[in-house]
Amino acid sequence: MKKSSLCFLWFMSIFFAVVTIEPVHSHAQLPVTELLVEYAEDARMNFSEEFEGQVEVRKRISSDVELWSLKEGTDVEALRQELQEDPNVLFVESNVKRQLAAEPSEDPFIGEQWWLPHVGAEVVWSRVSEQKRRVTVAVIDSGIDTQHLDLQKRIQPGGQNFYDNTSNLQDETGHGTKVSGIIAAEYGNGEGVSGIAGPFDVKILPLKVFGAGQTTKTSYIVAAIDYAVKLQVDVINLSLGGPVKSDIEERAIQSAIQAGVIVVAAAGNKAEEDNRPFYPASYEHVISVGSIDQRNQHVKSSNYNESLTLVAPGTSIFTTTNGGKYGGSEGTSFSSPIVAGAAAILKSLQPEKTPQEIKKLLQSTATTLAEPGTSLYFGSGLLSLERLHLKLPVENIPVNNVELNTEAVTMDLSSGVSAQSVALTQLPTMNSTMETAYEQEPNDTFKQANWLYVNSNVKGTISETSMDEDFYQLPWKYPGILKLVGGWTKEDSEGGYNNQFLRLDLYDEKQNWIGKANHNKTPHGQNDLSLEVELPAGQYYVKMSQTATNEGFFIDHEYEISSNFTPSNMVQQRPNFLLGDALMKVNDRRFFLNEEDEMTNWESSNKDVASVDNDGVVVAKNPGTATITFYVGNVVKTLRVTVTDATMESKFAMYAKVRPVNATDQAVIWSSSDSSIAEVDQYGVVTAKRVGTVFVTARAGGVAAIATVNVVYNGIGYEFMSDFDNQDVLKDKVFTVTFTQPLSPFKDYSQDIVVSRESNGVTRVYEFTAKVNPLNFRQLWIKPTTYWDEGFHYLTVTKNVQNTNLLSLHKESRLMFYSYGK
Repeated sequence: MKKSSLCFLWFMSIFFAVVTIEPVHSHAQLPVTELLVEYAEDARMNFSEEFEGQVEVRKRISSDVELWSLKEGTDVEALRQELQEDPNVLFVESNVKRQLAAEPSEDPFIGEQWWLPHVGAEVVWSRVSEQKRRVTVAVIDSGIDTQHLDLQKRIQPGGQNFYDNTSNLQDETGHGTKVSGIIAAEYGNGEGVSGIAGPFDVKILPLKVFGAGQTTKTSYIVAAIDYAVKLQVDVINLSLGGPVKSDIEERAIQSAIQAGVIVVAAAGNKAEEDNRPFYPASYEHVISVGSIDQRNQHVKSSNYNESLTLVAPGTSIFTTTNGGKYGGSEGTSFSSPIVAGAAAILKSLQPEKTPQEIKKLLQSTATTLAEPGTSLYFGSGLLSLERLHLKLPVENIPVNNVELNTEAVTMDLSSGVSAQSVALTQLPTMNSTMETAYEQEPNDTFKQANWLYVNSNVKGTISETSMDEDFYQLPWKYPGILKLVGGWTKEDSEGGYNNQFLRLDLYDEKQNWIGKANHNKTPHGQNDLSLEVELPAGQYYVKMSQTATNEGFFIDHEYEISSNFTPSNMVQQRPNFLLGDALMKVNDRRFFLNEEDEMTNWESSNKDVASVDNDGVVVAKNPGTATITFYVGNVVKTLRVTVTDATMESKFAMYAKVRPVNATDQAVIWSSSDSSIAEVDQYGVVTAKRVGTVFVTARAGGVAAIATVNVVYNGIGYEFMSDFDNQDVLKDKVFTVTFTQPLSPFKDYSQDIVVSRESNGVTRVYEFTAKVNPLNFRQLWIKPTTYWDEGFHYLTVTKNVQNTNLLSLHKESRLMFYSYGK
């Protein structure tokens, strides 16, 4: 029989200061000798008359552990020996004491959370949009200030008071409130501080095991751990401990870890006394956390040993305190929750990871602090969320759509490469054509604001409830006039009540309100939101919201904001003109400027593809694409160039734009439905081969755009030939296309269907859906969004359509139909 290593009660000094030491339990009138008894699985001892005379109370605190309160005068050692000899009993040990691992703060002027940037918290906060699920941290401590404004919304229902066996969670010492605030004080609410979890959805489950004093017993801790596991928490923080090992406590912790719970514990603050191992931090697989100061120096009181996992800030930790206030704290009690919060962030991003994997990842990304012979003081090093961020996979921003510079083109085999016309068009902005980005949730507060760059567009959505507010930040270096225009997008404008409930507000860098956009009628009769204001250089914020009182309004409605900035007279603005697109052969030399233009400088995005000589002549060097920028006096002129090889074949350059501009996958893959008619290279250059019609596809991130290519000879080409009898159909006709193999039931196939009003693919129609019949996966329903316009339509099911095994169609199917009203 395994013997318990505990033979008597340990009374330990208090780490918490500036308090009067009180009894272990405020309700206890006399000292009571207590034993913890853990049984073998599915076993429990029958109570003999002999035991009845020695045991006052016998209480089950977890599935396999009981707390025995012994009567006065009981021979504790004899009873312990008798229990250990029983085959149904695994462990018998004293109900040892644990204390809070905190020290008094010596800095009365703590004013900021230096420890957040010190561990790189704000870097990993940028990944909040990647959070897979909510995470719960059980704080086994002294309770929590349930009314604290920075904690109210972070408390997970279901907390328990194991000290008094009640549901009263109110913190009597303030220790648990401090620990909870370090982990998850609410971010971006305009109150006090932020926990290390920042904008991540992390909840605190308060489990109270201390009363008004700083000492508790392992029986409460074991019961709390068992409860936390049953509630399937993700992380347990234990900012407590003592020098006496408890086999029963250790088994409870190992069971939690085996159940997938990450256990983080304070290393203790007795290094200057005896530096004995501190439990539970010294148990195997527990993440043991020591303390460093602002200079990354070991805090002299912080315990150090081979069990130490890593260190975190532990001095001048500014956090929440009782009474809705804030204050500073010292000790490993407050280093531990920093790491517990970091573990919670990691678990929310990668919920499939085990506690051992998360411990290893935190260790491998820690910043090494140890010099030769000092590794015991720092473990693997200082917690680094910045290095953790760099080690995690790059955030994936999906492609929304792909845009082509043409939807249909006719190429003549007899003409070869012809010079494309170059149009001179002044751009509407100072720098370039407006790019569109898409909001990244959450952006519900100033601190979570997305970027809205000058002279750009952003699209966002009122989501979840109509009370959703979206924030954006705009930085610029010069004074000038800012113009903001907002409104529902074209797709959602019909149900948007002409933007009357949409609101756009502007704030300065201190979050002071500047003004709101007014409704201005456009030439099309629409009421857009418009705000024009002259501002100094600085940082500004935009808030988009809606004011309808009905929370059911505008859910999932998409809006768009455009920003345009005109610098003041002290900053000279250069008008920007787009010279269009040019297709050139290798070794071609062409002049695109006006004869009177005096070029002062030029730039090329790829000088290996195309450059400019001293006379302003563009020189094509190698196949590829490049953007040429000419600086002509006070004007900027931009030219997009595609360079092909020097063959005489008929060629045409296509250009694709991936939206949003910040999508992760910007690589465009080009393909032709029939390379024997027209082939396309990696740069989007189409080469005509023989008379016929093909579809060229530009694909990025699983999203595709299709252009029709008609190849002719001396103007004579391939006539659109329907595979079926031409049909006259009603305007709401739904076409059913039947395949020999099943399609993917949840995929939208509209991007693989081409509908145009002319046989050569010109005047494309996009207002339709192409969805799989839910009762027959071999059928595709092609349905107009509202109705087909009256007249001829040319419908093609392209070879881009794939079955469930990602095999493409063998050939296209074509249909010509005439739509008419009822």
